[in-house]
Amino acid sequence: MSIRETTVEQQQNGTEIAIPRRAATVMLVRDEPLEVLMVKRNAREPFASALVFPGGVVEPEDYSESWLAHLDGDTSFSVEERALRIAACREAWEEAAMLPGGRGAALSQEASIGQTFQSTMRRHGARLALDDLVKFAHWITPEMLPKRFDTHFYICRASAAATGQCDGRETVALEWVQPAAALSMAERGERALLLPTRENLKLLAQSANTEAALNAARVRKIAPFTPRGP
Repeated sequence: MSIRETTVEQQQNGTEIAIPRRAATVMLVRDEPLEVLMVKRNAREPFASALVFPGGVVEPEDYSESWLAHLDGDTSFSVEERALRIAACREAWEEAAMLPGGRGAALSQEASIGQTFQSTMRRHGARLALDDLVKFAHWITPEMLPKRFDTHFYICRASAAATGQCDGRETVALEWVQPAAALSMAERGERALLLPTRENLKLLAQSANTEAALNAARVRKIAPFTPRGP
């Protein structure tokens, strides 16, 4: 994940308010029982040592029209929505060696070192089915903070045999965990969870399995939410 300083600001009633950066996060889920993939940030990263879902800011290359040649399924998304979904897939690949919606040849994370995400996909003949990702939630960082993110959360099915692998740099641990168990560990002080992560785990815990979680996300009205405080 590449998080840079927010540099664009706007004036409102004489107060400077940072404009949030677009970001995308993916909740990879599998059965049985229902588990979600979570990664632990290293102590130097933003959100240090927190247990989070793979994700990060949208990069300029995520908007490239050249991605159209590497997509399957529904490709009618707007440029902005397409970039968000590509960013979610890229971050999951970079941070956890998982490829949401990925189809085609198997990828090697080691073989992709020094290459862009799209170059890796093209080299291995892999494609992305962006419509496999289902919008789950939309959070925007409060206005009083100097760094702000406009984060779109997606949920996507992973195979039962999926494991993943942390990159050892930004993420130092990886685990598949039942949503209720992650919440319980946080309550006991065994895990650190950010507010959006905790609230999305609560939503996910309401579903008995992957199919129910996907269906619930499909019918839920997704509206941007900004907490009153950090």
